[in-house]
Amino acid sequence: MSTALISSKTVKDPDFHKSITTSSSTYNAVINNSISPFVSTYDKIIPKENNTGAAHKKRRGETRGLELTKKKRPGHQIDIDIPEHVRRAVGVNCQSYITNIGCIVRQNVPLQVKSWNEIDRTNVTYLLRRVREKFKLGNEPHVDEAIEEDMKRRYTTWRYNLHKKFLQYKSVEEAHENRPENVGEDDWNYLINWWQDDEFLDLSEKNKKNRDKLAITHCAGTKAFSRIRYENQNPENGEEPSRIDMFKLTRFSKKKTSWVGDVTENAFEARRRADEAERRSTQLADELETVKASAAQQNEELEAVKVSAAQQSEELKAVKAKQNETDALLKKLMAQLTSRK
Repeated sequence: MSTALISSKTVKDPDFHKSITTSSSTYNAVINNSISPFVSTYDKIIPKENNTGAAHKKRRGETRGLELTKKKRPGHQIDIDIPEHVRRAVGVNCQSYITNIGCIVRQNVPLQVKSWNEIDRTNVTYLLRRVREKFKLGNEPHVDEAIEEDMKRRYTTWRYNLHKKFLQYKSVEEAHENRPENVGEDDWNYLINWWQDDEFLDLSEKNKKNRDKLAITHCAGTKAFSRIRYENQNPENGEEPSRIDMFKLTRFSKKKTSWVGDVTENAFEARRRADEAERRSTQLADELETVKASAAQQNEELEAVKVSAAQQSEELKAVKAKQNETDALLKKLMAQLTSRK
Protein backbone atom coordinates (compact mmCIF):
# COMPACT_ATOMS: atom_id res chain seq x y z
CA MET A 1 0.00 0.00 0.00
CA SER A 2 1.27 3.52 -0.77
CA THR A 3 -0.10 6.92 0.12
CA ALA A 4 -0.41 8.81 -3.13
CA LEU A 5 -1.30 12.39 -2.30
CA ILE A 6 -2.86 13.65 -5.52
CA SER A 7 -5.02 11.39 -7.63
CA SER A 8 -7.73 13.90 -8.64
CA LYS A 9 -8.46 17.55 -7.98
CA THR A 10 -8.30 16.99 -4.25
CA VAL A 11 -5.47 17.33 -1.78
CA LYS A 12 -5.28 14.58 0.81
CA ASP A 13 -4.76 15.84 4.31
CA PRO A 14 -2.16 13.36 5.68
CA ASP A 15 -3.01 14.24 9.28
CA PHE A 16 -6.73 13.50 9.10
CA HIS A 17 -7.03 11.64 5.78
CA LYS A 18 -9.87 13.85 4.57
CA SER A 19 -10.29 15.08 1.02
CA ILE A 20 -10.25 18.84 0.65
CA THR A 21 -11.73 20.04 -2.63
CA THR A 22 -9.53 22.74 -4.10
CA SER A 23 -9.97 25.35 -6.76
CA SER A 24 -8.46 24.80 -10.18
CA SER A 25 -5.73 27.38 -9.49
CA THR A 26 -4.78 25.72 -6.21
CA TYR A 27 -4.67 22.30 -7.85
CA ASN A 28 -2.40 23.61 -10.60
CA ALA A 29 -0.16 25.19 -8.00
CA VAL A 30 0.26 21.83 -6.30
CA ILE A 31 1.05 20.13 -9.59
CA ASN A 32 3.56 22.85 -10.47
CA ASN A 33 5.25 22.35 -7.09
CA SER A 34 4.67 25.91 -5.94
CA ILE A 35 2.78 24.84 -2.82
CA SER A 36 3.02 21.81 -0.61
CA PRO A 37 0.96 18.70 -1.45
CA PHE A 38 0.94 18.08 2.31
CA VAL A 39 -1.12 19.87 4.90
CA SER A 40 1.05 20.81 7.85
CA THR A 41 0.31 19.19 11.17
CA TYR A 42 1.04 22.43 12.95
CA ASP A 43 -1.44 24.33 10.74
CA LYS A 44 -4.29 21.91 11.47
CA ILE A 45 -4.15 20.94 15.13
CA ILE A 46 -5.78 22.80 17.97
CA PRO A 47 -4.20 21.69 21.27
CA LYS A 48 -6.46 19.75 23.61
CA GLU A 49 -7.57 21.40 26.78
CA ASN A 50 -6.39 19.85 30.00
CA ASN A 51 -9.46 18.35 31.64
CA THR A 52 -7.67 17.28 34.79
CA GLY A 53 -7.11 20.79 36.05
CA ALA A 54 -3.68 19.76 37.31
CA ALA A 55 -0.73 22.02 36.68
CA HIS A 56 1.54 20.66 33.97
CA LYS A 57 5.28 20.65 34.38
CA LYS A 58 6.95 22.72 31.68
CA ARG A 59 8.71 20.58 29.11
CA ARG A 60 10.86 21.37 26.14
CA GLY A 61 8.64 21.54 23.05
CA GLU A 62 9.46 19.96 19.71
CA THR A 63 12.16 21.70 17.73
CA ARG A 64 10.79 24.08 15.10
CA GLY A 65 14.01 24.92 13.27
CA LEU A 66 14.17 28.54 14.47
CA GLU A 67 17.95 28.35 14.84
CA LEU A 68 18.28 28.01 11.06
CA THR A 69 16.26 31.20 10.57
CA LYS A 70 18.72 33.05 12.79
CA LYS A 71 21.71 31.70 10.86
CA LYS A 72 20.38 32.34 7.37
CA ARG A 73 20.98 35.64 5.65
CA PRO A 74 18.15 36.80 3.38
CA GLY A 75 18.52 35.26 -0.06
CA HIS A 76 21.28 32.88 1.06
CA GLN A 77 21.33 29.15 1.70
CA ILE A 78 23.47 27.45 4.31
CA ASP A 79 26.18 25.22 2.86
CA ILE A 80 25.95 21.53 3.77
CA ASP A 81 28.62 19.01 2.86
CA ILE A 82 27.65 15.34 2.37
CA PRO A 83 30.80 13.45 1.29
CA GLU A 84 30.13 10.33 -0.75
CA HIS A 85 32.19 8.03 1.50
CA VAL A 86 30.37 9.34 4.61
CA ARG A 87 26.84 9.83 3.18
CA ARG A 88 25.94 12.00 6.17
CA ALA A 89 26.00 15.75 6.68
CA VAL A 90 29.29 16.89 8.23
CA GLY A 91 30.83 20.20 9.21
CA VAL A 92 29.78 23.20 11.29
CA ASN A 93 26.22 23.41 9.94
CA CYS A 94 25.32 19.73 10.08
CA GLN A 95 23.29 20.00 13.31
CA SER A 96 21.07 22.72 11.80
CA TYR A 97 20.55 20.44 8.81
CA ILE A 98 19.62 17.45 10.98
CA THR A 99 17.26 19.54 13.14
CA ASN A 100 15.44 20.96 10.13
CA ILE A 101 15.16 17.54 8.48
CA GLY A 102 13.20 16.50 11.57
CA CYS A 103 10.99 19.59 11.37
CA ILE A 104 10.21 19.03 7.69
CA VAL A 105 9.33 15.39 8.37
CA ARG A 106 7.08 16.13 11.35
CA GLN A 107 5.28 18.93 9.54
CA ASN A 108 4.72 17.12 6.26
CA VAL A 109 4.90 13.34 6.37
CA PRO A 110 1.67 11.41 7.06
CA LEU A 111 1.47 9.17 10.10
CA GLN A 112 -1.31 6.88 8.88
CA VAL A 113 1.06 4.41 7.25
CA LYS A 114 2.92 1.42 8.68
CA SER A 115 6.38 2.63 7.74
CA TRP A 116 8.35 5.05 5.58
CA ASN A 117 8.33 2.55 2.71
CA GLU A 118 4.62 3.23 2.19
CA ILE A 119 5.22 6.93 1.53
CA ASP A 120 4.54 7.74 -2.12
CA ARG A 121 7.59 8.72 -4.22
CA THR A 122 5.86 11.95 -5.26
CA ASN A 123 5.84 12.95 -1.60
CA VAL A 124 9.50 12.07 -1.19
CA THR A 125 10.39 14.22 -4.19
CA TYR A 126 8.53 17.13 -2.62
CA LEU A 127 10.38 16.63 0.68
CA LEU A 128 13.75 16.57 -1.10
CA ARG A 129 12.87 19.86 -2.76
CA ARG A 130 11.92 21.38 0.60
CA VAL A 131 15.32 20.43 2.01
CA ARG A 132 17.15 21.83 -1.02
CA GLU A 133 15.24 25.11 -0.67
CA LYS A 134 16.72 25.56 2.81
CA PHE A 135 20.26 24.31 2.22
CA LYS A 136 22.91 24.53 -0.48
CA LEU A 137 23.72 20.92 -1.35
CA GLY A 138 25.66 19.12 -4.03
CA ASN A 139 23.95 17.63 -7.08
CA GLU A 140 25.71 14.26 -7.02
CA PRO A 141 23.38 11.21 -7.01
CA HIS A 142 24.46 10.13 -3.52
CA VAL A 143 23.30 13.42 -1.98
CA ASP A 144 19.55 12.88 -2.53
CA GLU A 145 19.94 9.28 -1.38
CA ALA A 146 21.62 10.48 1.83
CA ILE A 147 18.91 13.13 2.41
CA GLU A 148 16.16 10.54 2.06
CA GLU A 149 17.94 8.21 4.50
CA ASP A 150 18.15 11.10 6.98
CA MET A 151 14.43 11.81 6.56
CA LYS A 152 13.64 8.12 7.02
CA ARG A 153 15.66 8.04 10.24
CA ARG A 154 13.95 11.20 11.56
CA TYR A 155 10.54 9.74 10.69
CA THR A 156 11.33 6.44 12.43
CA THR A 157 12.59 8.31 15.51
CA TRP A 158 9.44 10.44 15.61
CA ARG A 159 7.17 7.40 15.53
CA TYR A 160 9.38 5.61 18.09
CA ASN A 161 9.04 8.55 20.50
CA LEU A 162 5.27 8.60 20.02
CA HIS A 163 5.15 4.87 20.76
CA LYS A 164 7.19 5.43 23.93
CA LYS A 165 4.65 8.03 25.01
CA PHE A 166 1.82 5.56 24.30
CA LEU A 167 3.51 2.91 26.48
CA GLN A 168 3.58 5.30 29.45
CA TYR A 169 -0.18 5.04 29.89
CA LYS A 170 -1.87 2.28 31.85
CA SER A 171 -4.73 1.78 29.40
CA VAL A 172 -5.70 2.46 25.82
CA GLU A 173 -8.42 4.81 27.07
CA GLU A 174 -5.85 6.87 28.96
CA ALA A 175 -3.67 7.00 25.86
CA HIS A 176 -6.62 8.27 23.79
CA GLU A 177 -7.24 10.98 26.38
CA ASN A 178 -3.64 12.17 26.26
CA ARG A 179 -3.05 12.73 22.57
CA PRO A 180 0.17 14.69 21.87
CA GLU A 181 -0.61 18.29 20.95
CA ASN A 182 1.24 18.09 17.64
CA VAL A 183 -0.56 14.94 16.42
CA GLY A 184 -4.01 14.93 14.87
CA GLU A 185 -6.77 12.93 16.54
CA ASP A 186 -7.24 10.60 13.56
CA ASP A 187 -3.48 10.08 13.37
CA TRP A 188 -3.26 9.25 17.07
CA ASN A 189 -6.16 6.82 16.82
CA TYR A 190 -4.56 5.15 13.80
CA LEU A 191 -1.23 4.76 15.61
CA ILE A 192 -2.85 3.35 18.74
CA ASN A 193 -4.69 0.77 16.63
CA TRP A 194 -1.51 -0.08 14.73
CA TRP A 195 0.52 -0.50 17.90
CA GLN A 196 -2.01 -3.10 19.09
CA ASP A 197 -2.05 -4.94 15.78
CA ASP A 198 -0.57 -8.47 15.75
CA GLU A 199 1.69 -7.57 12.82
CA PHE A 200 3.27 -4.70 14.75
CA LEU A 201 3.50 -6.68 18.00
CA ASP A 202 5.25 -9.60 16.25
CA LEU A 203 7.70 -7.23 14.58
CA SER A 204 8.30 -5.40 17.86
CA GLU A 205 9.00 -8.66 19.69
CA LYS A 206 11.44 -9.77 17.01
CA ASN A 207 13.30 -6.46 17.18
CA LYS A 208 13.41 -6.66 20.98
CA LYS A 209 15.00 -10.11 20.85
CA ASN A 210 17.59 -8.83 18.39
CA ARG A 211 18.41 -5.88 20.66
CA ASP A 212 18.74 -8.18 23.66
CA LYS A 213 21.48 -10.06 21.82
CA LEU A 214 23.65 -6.94 21.82
CA ALA A 215 26.09 -7.36 24.70
CA ILE A 216 27.87 -4.09 23.95
CA THR A 217 26.06 -0.80 23.46
CA HIS A 218 27.43 2.68 22.68
CA CYS A 219 27.16 6.17 24.12
CA ALA A 220 27.17 8.13 20.85
CA GLY A 221 23.46 8.89 21.06
CA THR A 222 21.88 9.73 17.73
CA LYS A 223 25.13 10.95 16.18
CA ALA A 224 26.20 8.77 13.25
CA PHE A 225 29.49 6.90 13.56
CA SER A 226 30.46 8.21 10.12
CA ARG A 227 30.06 11.74 11.43
CA ILE A 228 32.15 10.92 14.52
CA ARG A 229 34.90 9.52 12.28
CA TYR A 230 34.82 12.66 10.16
CA GLU A 231 34.90 15.02 13.15
CA ASN A 232 37.85 13.16 14.70
CA GLN A 233 40.08 13.16 11.64
CA ASN A 234 43.75 13.98 12.04
CA PRO A 235 43.89 17.72 11.18
CA GLU A 236 47.33 17.34 9.62
CA ASN A 237 46.74 14.51 7.17
CA GLY A 238 42.96 13.92 7.26
CA GLU A 239 43.39 10.33 8.48
CA GLU A 240 40.27 8.97 10.20
CA PRO A 241 40.37 7.26 13.62
CA SER A 242 41.36 3.60 13.66
CA ARG A 243 38.88 0.88 14.49
CA ILE A 244 40.07 0.67 18.10
CA ASP A 245 39.98 4.47 18.48
CA MET A 246 36.40 4.50 17.20
CA PHE A 247 35.48 1.79 19.68
CA LYS A 248 36.69 3.96 22.56
CA LEU A 249 35.15 7.16 21.15
CA THR A 250 31.73 5.51 21.04
CA ARG A 251 31.85 3.27 24.13
CA PHE A 252 33.69 5.32 26.73
CA SER A 253 31.68 8.09 28.37
CA LYS A 254 33.87 11.13 29.04
CA LYS A 255 31.09 12.62 31.13
CA LYS A 256 30.93 9.58 33.44
CA THR A 257 34.60 8.68 32.88
CA SER A 258 33.58 5.05 32.53
CA TRP A 259 32.84 2.41 29.94
CA VAL A 260 29.30 1.69 28.79
CA GLY A 261 28.23 -1.72 30.08
CA ASP A 262 30.02 -4.29 32.21
CA VAL A 263 31.81 -6.16 29.44
CA THR A 264 32.80 -3.18 27.29
CA GLU A 265 36.22 -2.56 28.84
CA ASN A 266 37.16 -6.23 28.52
CA ALA A 267 35.94 -6.18 24.93
CA PHE A 268 38.05 -3.07 24.31
CA GLU A 269 41.17 -4.75 25.71
CA ALA A 270 40.47 -7.88 23.66
CA ARG A 271 39.92 -5.82 20.55
CA ARG A 272 43.01 -3.72 21.28
CA ARG A 273 45.14 -6.86 21.59
CA ALA A 274 43.57 -8.30 18.45
CA ASP A 275 44.23 -5.07 16.55
CA GLU A 276 47.79 -4.97 17.87
CA ALA A 277 48.32 -8.57 16.77
CA GLU A 278 46.81 -7.76 13.38
CA ARG A 279 48.97 -4.65 13.10
CA ARG A 280 52.09 -6.63 14.04
CA SER A 281 51.12 -9.39 11.62
CA THR A 282 50.67 -6.83 8.87
CA GLN A 283 54.00 -5.24 9.78
CA LEU A 284 55.76 -8.60 9.68
CA ALA A 285 54.09 -9.42 6.38
CA ASP A 286 55.29 -6.09 4.98
CA GLU A 287 58.80 -6.74 6.30
CA LEU A 288 58.77 -10.24 4.77
CA GLU A 289 57.70 -8.78 1.44
CA THR A 290 60.54 -6.26 1.72
CA VAL A 291 63.05 -9.05 2.45
CA LYS A 292 61.68 -11.08 -0.47
CA ALA A 293 61.95 -8.09 -2.77
CA SER A 294 65.52 -7.44 -1.57
CA ALA A 295 66.45 -11.10 -2.05
CA ALA A 296 64.92 -11.09 -5.51
CA GLN A 297 66.90 -7.97 -6.38
CA GLN A 298 70.09 -9.57 -5.05
CA ASN A 299 69.39 -12.70 -7.10
CA GLU A 300 68.96 -10.57 -10.18
CA GLU A 301 72.23 -8.80 -9.42
CA LEU A 302 73.94 -12.18 -8.84
CA GLU A 303 72.60 -13.47 -12.13
CA ALA A 304 73.87 -10.32 -13.79
CA VAL A 305 77.29 -10.86 -12.20
CA LYS A 306 77.30 -14.48 -13.40
CA VAL A 307 76.40 -13.40 -16.92
CA SER A 308 79.08 -10.73 -16.79
CA ALA A 309 81.63 -13.25 -15.47
CA ALA A 310 80.72 -15.73 -18.18
CA GLN A 311 81.04 -13.01 -20.77
CA GLN A 312 84.40 -11.97 -19.35
CA SER A 313 85.50 -15.62 -19.35
CA GLU A 314 84.60 -15.93 -23.03
CA GLU A 315 86.43 -12.72 -23.76
CA LEU A 316 89.45 -13.99 -21.85
CA LYS A 317 89.40 -17.24 -23.84
CA ALA A 318 89.25 -15.22 -27.03
CA VAL A 319 92.18 -13.09 -25.89
CA LYS A 320 94.18 -16.19 -25.00
CA ALA A 321 93.38 -17.76 -28.35
CA LYS A 322 94.45 -14.58 -30.07
CA GLN A 323 97.57 -14.50 -27.96
CA ASN A 324 98.35 -18.09 -28.89
CA GLU A 325 97.91 -17.26 -32.57
CA THR A 326 100.19 -14.28 -32.17
CA ASP A 327 102.78 -16.37 -30.31
CA ALA A 328 102.65 -19.06 -32.98
CA LEU A 329 103.08 -16.50 -35.76
CA LEU A 330 105.93 -14.84 -33.92
CA LYS A 331 107.61 -18.22 -33.39
CA LYS A 332 107.23 -19.02 -37.08
CA LEU A 333 108.76 -15.70 -38.07
CA MET A 334 111.67 -16.22 -35.70
CA ALA A 335 112.25 -19.65 -37.19
CA GLN A 336 112.31 -18.24 -40.71
CA LEU A 337 114.83 -15.54 -39.71
CA THR A 338 117.08 -18.12 -38.08
CA SER A 339 117.08 -20.36 -41.17
CA ARG A 340 118.16 -17.52 -43.49
CA LYS A 341 121.24 -16.79 -41.48
